[in-house]
Amino acid sequence: MASSFRLILFASCWLLSFSLHSQTDTVLQLSASDRFYNPASHAAYLIDEGRALTLDTLPADPAAWQPVQADNLNLGYLTGAVWLKWQIQRSADMPPVWYLLLQYPMLDQIDVYLRPAGTAAEPMHVALGDRLPFAQRPLRHPDFIVPLKIESGLTYDLFIRVFSKGSMQVPVSMVAPEHFLQEDRIRTLLEGGSYFICLIMALYNFMLFLFLRDKSYFFYVSYILMFVMALGANRGWGFEFLWPESPRVQEWAIVLGTLFAIASACAFATSFMRLSQLAPLLHRIISGLAIACVALAVVSVNLDYSLAIKLTVGFSLVCSLALALMAFGVWYRTRSRQAALYCISWLFFLAGVSLYMGNKLGLLPLNFLTEQGLRVGALMEIVFLSFALADRVNQDRAATEAAQKKVIEMQLSMNVELEKQVKSRTQELEYLNHLLLQASITDALTATANRRHFDDMLDKEYRRAAREDTPLGLLMVDLDYFKKINDSYGHLVGDMCLQQAARVLTECIKRPPDMVARYGGEEFAVLLPNTHLEGARTVAENIRSRMEALVISIPSGQRLRLSVSIGAAAHQPKQRDGHAQLLQEADTALYQAKHAGRNRVMPADTSTASPSSAGDTAP
Repeated sequence: MASSFRLILFASCWLLSFSLHSQTDTVLQLSASDRFYNPASHAAYLIDEGRALTLDTLPADPAAWQPVQADNLNLGYLTGAVWLKWQIQRSADMPPVWYLLLQYPMLDQIDVYLRPAGTAAEPMHVALGDRLPFAQRPLRHPDFIVPLKIESGLTYDLFIRVFSKGSMQVPVSMVAPEHFLQEDRIRTLLEGGSYFICLIMALYNFMLFLFLRDKSYFFYVSYILMFVMALGANRGWGFEFLWPESPRVQEWAIVLGTLFAIASACAFATSFMRLSQLAPLLHRIISGLAIACVALAVVSVNLDYSLAIKLTVGFSLVCSLALALMAFGVWYRTRSRQAALYCISWLFFLAGVSLYMGNKLGLLPLNFLTEQGLRVGALMEIVFLSFALADRVNQDRAATEAAQKKVIEMQLSMNVELEKQVKSRTQELEYLNHLLLQASITDALTATANRRHFDDMLDKEYRRAAREDTPLGLLMVDLDYFKKINDSYGHLVGDMCLQQAARVLTECIKRPPDMVARYGGEEFAVLLPNTHLEGARTVAENIRSRMEALVISIPSGQRLRLSVSIGAAAHQPKQRDGHAQLLQEADTALYQAKHAGRNRVMPADTSTASPSSAGDTAP
């Protein structure tokens, strides 16, 4: 009997100690050396189906609350509101001000309450959400940030009420301000880099559309821009910078951006894959999906947002899967490199969409993979689609060259039958071939060598320098602020500036073996055989000063000045296949010159030479 009593007493004491330990664990202690805390293990939540509960009417019974089972609360789509609560303490060695972070910008309504535990004092209350103007936020940031002042030695009750017509995700954390600023700087840099890559790809392909008049490039650019709009709206950048006083626009930007992006992707697929000739049935199906996306976008404006976002998520997944299957079918039928690249790109995108939408539907947990999967998949898709477009251009060029060759062969065969006119016809063909050769190695706008000819000559001169043991210099020249000239005065003035710049470069080249080539856009390359780095730098400085002194009169009567950034490099080749390294060194030096302020010459060997420079100028 006594042993049974001791056993019961021991069990009771153990349960009591466990209960006390559990109560202690419900308090978030801000006392460690870490400056970032995830309160999920200390928090409990309550689903308010009728959205009628207030801070004063919340149930006090712990059984009505559920513990948060994951690092972040993710409940998918709900019709009601969600309450979270936990307690906070801090030690005297920790900072008094902390940031409460809710890193999901699409939440509609957020109410944060903070008051000392066990008191009836008036709580601190902060209202946030994307239904309020952006200026009402305590801190200007795409995420929701609430500064909390935690007095040492006190225990505080923290309550958060969240309601959203979209996915109910509450990735909440607490962080010291200085630690948040360090982490946020890195995150902003990575996100901004992804947007920058997308916009650069859009600009580049839009320029190709203007030159080639191929509607595939237009649909591709439209897809990139719509996707960036949807992604930026989902991340909160659009609300911060584009429509801060329009919560209604913020609510619908992601729906419309996503649907128009999918419609553009479908239109791009039909045009790029030439489905109307290759597979008419697939052409009708994909075109029907594009029309359905546009129709859903128009209809969704009049629907409740919670229904519209669910339709958008489901329809986007269906369209992405259909495009991936279409790409695989076309590749299986044609075995073309373009179809293979297109198929790979959509497999990346489909994987990212699946992770992202599984997270939004509450099927997958909220983590880096599910949150950033769509961004990474889309970037990979954009890169591979660019490869596919480039491959298409190369194939079309090869087909054109083959057609030209066939025409010449037909002309030669006809000339054989006309014996009396052999000599005159042969001379005519030789002249035409000479013109074709000159056209194939000359840039039409600047009358300098084109990129293709430059690549051939760089390889040839590098091999000769290695064979003869002579140095080879290379300059990479880039017009400063050229985009601003195009934007301000138009492309005709920009072309005029390129022509004048090419003239100056050509005049600065004195020796017959030297060559000027338009490398791409506003960038030129200058090949300098038998020239050391110091000689290349001298030529580059002459180009820079001549360009700085150049005055260009444009039709509007204004006078423009140009400046250039130049990267100089030189090799004493010991082997015949190092020209790519020489080009990389000159290009890196050019990047350093632009990064250092433009309008300057930067040699590749910065350890032995310093860049000559002049004041940075802008048109």
